[in-house]
Amino acid sequence: GEYEAEPLRVRLSWRHAPTLVLIDTPGLIGPADGLELGEAAAAVEGLVLQHLTPPKRLILCLEDTSDWAISRTMAVVSRADTDLRRTLLVGTKLDAKMAQFSLPEDLRGLVDPPALAAERPHLLGGPIFTSVPPLRSDSRHAGRKAAAGGGGAGGYSDLIEEHEASLRRLLGSKLQSSEFDARIGVSALWRLMAPHLTARWLELVQETSRELEARIGKIRAELNAPPPPPPAPRRDARDQLALARTARGPRRRRRNPARAPVLSQSRRGRARAG
Repeated sequence: GEYEAEPLRVRLSWRHAPTLVLIDTPGLIGPADGLELGEAAAAVEGLVLQHLTPPKRLILCLEDTSDWAISRTMAVVSRADTDLRRTLLVGTKLDAKMAQFSLPEDLRGLVDPPALAAERPHLLGGPIFTSVPPLRSDSRHAGRKAAAGGGGAGGYSDLIEEHEASLRRLLGSKLQSSEFDARIGVSALWRLMAPHLTARWLELVQETSRELEARIGKIRAELNAPPPPPPAPRRDARDQLALARTARGPRRRRRNPARAPVLSQSRRGRARAG
């Protein structure tokens, strides 16, 4: 498959929504049995790892699997987050998974995998299970109504809540227990994410505060102890002489007495006779 390497930035805002930056990476392309990754699949994997590497980021690992021992996405994520300390594990398409398992113990092994807890003791959270409501005509109408700002009863969020409630009832009937209700749905995922997001936000605020205080302290030090003025540029002898002449004013040119005009004898006599 093809993908666009340049990020597409979309800004969404609505009331009561937290300020988050969500990075949705391309889906991983699994190789065929016995074959290595193709060029496009390797490029996608490299792009995903590039976004997962920064240590301050939380990772939502969305895995479509019926057996946690076979988890390609989690294997790639563990290359960027070795102990999965930053990773929240999410299992998708729970409704389809419940249709696959006929025995309660198999379904319990999916929603509460003991091997995963033993192998990944530092996993930040999960697994949480989600499922998209079926695209019925009423759900499409609700989606259009929600997009138009209608909200209220029949909105898409209400469809999600109803769908998740039906999944909890179905899971409880199969396991004869409601102990895993807190692991189902988008609301469960948000409850799991919220404290970790708050902790990351507080860390960011503290780091920013320390940087600003250090910058303010540097500015104050510069204001209290201004640097000395730069030394005057050196002047050569010609510049100094020109400066001295300018200070004394322009030099007057003296007349040469040897070059003064002399009257002739006849003119002198005429002058005396007159």
